[in-house]
Amino acid sequence: TAQRARAESGATRRVVAAATVPLRLRPEAGAPEIGRVPAGQAVTVRPAQSGFALVEGQGGLRGYAPSGAFQVAERVAPLAASAGPGGQVRVLAASNIAKRDNFAESLALAREAAVSGFELAS
Repeated sequence: TAQRARAESGATRRVVAAATVPLRLRPEAGAPEIGRVPAGQAVTVRPAQSGFALVEGQGGLRGYAPSGAFQVAERVAPLAASAGPGGQVRVLAASNIAKRDNFAESLALAREAAVSGFELAS
């Protein structure tokens, strides 16, 4: 979905989180939360689907959030200055959560395939 969002993307904008914004794995309200953007943090957003935006921040922070959760700022502080204490730890935790959720989803798909009669390749 990230590649599709890039392909369909409109203008990339620098914005600031109006409040703490949860980031989702996919552009869906029910998708797993993989991190948060603290209030006042500057990020880059690109339009995605279903009213969501692809959010990219410092240190590989990446996920989907509702487009309306951000404000366009005339003067945006550099990302390094707005990351705050523990910013790198939050990014690593979000990255690990996304990897765990992706792995769990692939296991569930493999189980479903095996139950329905498909043989899995080794």
